[in-house]
Amino acid sequence: MKKMILILAAALWAGCACSGSGGGETPQPSPAEFEATSWNGEFLLAISDAYAEFEKTDEMPTYINVEGLNYPQAKYFAAACGILSLIEAYPDSWQQQPDVELPKYSSGTVMQWNTFEQDSISLSALKWAIGKMTAYAEEKGMYPNYCCFGTRSWKDDRSGDSTVEYNYKSDSEEYVGNLLFQQALPAMARVMDHYRHHLTLPGKVSVWWSDFLRSANNCPSDDSEVIAAMKEAVGSETSQRGKAEAIFTYARDKWEWENYNNTRKGAVGTIRAKGGNCCDMAHAVVAMCRAAGIPARYIHGQCYFSTSVIGHVIPQIYVDGQWYICDPTNSNSTFGTPVWKGMQTFNGLYSELPF
Repeated sequence: MKKMILILAAALWAGCACSGSGGGETPQPSPAEFEATSWNGEFLLAISDAYAEFEKTDEMPTYINVEGLNYPQAKYFAAACGILSLIEAYPDSWQQQPDVELPKYSSGTVMQWNTFEQDSISLSALKWAIGKMTAYAEEKGMYPNYCCFGTRSWKDDRSGDSTVEYNYKSDSEEYVGNLLFQQALPAMARVMDHYRHHLTLPGKVSVWWSDFLRSANNCPSDDSEVIAAMKEAVGSETSQRGKAEAIFTYARDKWEWENYNNTRKGAVGTIRAKGGNCCDMAHAVVAMCRAAGIPARYIHGQCYFSTSVIGHVIPQIYVDGQWYICDPTNSNSTFGTPVWKGMQTFNGLYSELPF
């Protein structure tokens, strides 16, 4: 039986030839300093600076400034795409080429339907997504909210087996799910940043759209009660894996599941009440993990349980270069293994739960 942890296979993008989150390799010293000698070069530096801002704030800047003019996200995404094409076509003279064109597109901003299952993406696959997004923008006047690499379907008999219909597939790589514009934007910024510091293009980049370590709505990882609960749960554990398992076990064994819809208590209220529904228990687990310095996020979908299909929210915890589904709502769940058998509908991954 394939479990959902396999569906999301190491789902925050490991093995990236870039700095930042998502299992990226540590950048090596630059072979030489990049020097901007053109408007295109200045734009590359500004996009690289935008990525540095992203690493500090967890958000891509709304605008970047190039030679005194402000450019919104859609325009600097288009610039990154154009610069990438120039670097590949004219590796030794791309800065001597005409300025890249910046069409009047708006950008996708929706953070729903994020079902991309991998932590990282090859440059060739990212270019495929860019092509799809650009074709859509040329027709509609705005970049789409997402680009679909493929869809996964689960059997109605709750067997846990699934089939995949790929929209993009090569001999060496397979990708499933929707890559959001808000993932493609930092990914392209990582490409520009990598070139700035290495003078080469990366073979693969992270598609993490967050570091999954910061406070969020109903998930205050810096709250004193969250920190106190985390310390009580972790005890003497020192490793990331040990801390993660301790937090999950603490939530599963000490809290009671309650039947209601959506968020009511948030992380702090759940810790105080020692119980809540799936949304609130997820808030508390995610907040405690982030307080411990462990990336954590939310999964939402329609899960196959033994007798029915139920909408469910579950924490997912990142340790040892892999994401683990940790469902505290059922006493028979274990670290990385829930009691349900896949999802009828995989609704998405979230750094902040919207309901």
